Amino acid sequence: MSAEIRYVENVSPGGWLNVRLTASNIVAPLPYMLKVSFEKRTGGRDYFKILEGLHIDKEASVSEKDAHSSYLVTGSGHSRPAICEFDKTKKTFKITGLGTFTAFTDPSNPVPNGVHEIEIPAAPHDLGSGYLAFSEYAKTWFRVGNVGDRFLHPGRVSLGCITVDETISWTQIYTFLIKSRNNSRSVGTVNVK
Repeated sequence: MSAEIRYVENVSPGGWLNVRLTASNIVAPLPYMLKVSFEKRTGGRDYFKILEGLHIDKEASVSEKDAHSSYLVTGSGHSRPAICEFDKTKKTFKITGLGTFTAFTDPSNPVPNGVHEIEIPAAPHDLGSGYLAFSEYAKTWFRVGNVGDRFLHPGRVSLGCITVDETISWTQIYTFLIKSRNNSRSVGTVNVK
């Protein structure tokens, strides 16, 4: 059987699928819409190669959903890269094609100006747990830039992140971004000014 492009299904709650990395035997979470190369189903498990994100190029497996379906699904794929803008003075976060939301950063440790990649989420963040009443995806944060601890996330506290305090809108923002792709590590870009 030849490899087939598939995507991680939207597993409820939260959109994270726990899989077993073959080389290390470690269980790792993969986000919804992560692209994989499905290789085979055997012994009640689906085997695949991860094609993007934190675990790119690693082999992994996951229990089959049931005898007739998988957590790795075919689909139309990703949409175009997300183009975003964060205005620190106006306290707005704009996503082209979606809308504008209220957001802020820590004034004593602000996100640096410039264009930064918005990364594919790497793992759930427990600090988002306090906002699960507003969105089941509150623990899914998108790193801003390719190094460090600055994220795009929902909430009321910022330690230098882009914090969307319009928490009721996080599901809408998450859904748009998680389906977008810029390259194998990011969903798009944000222009911080």
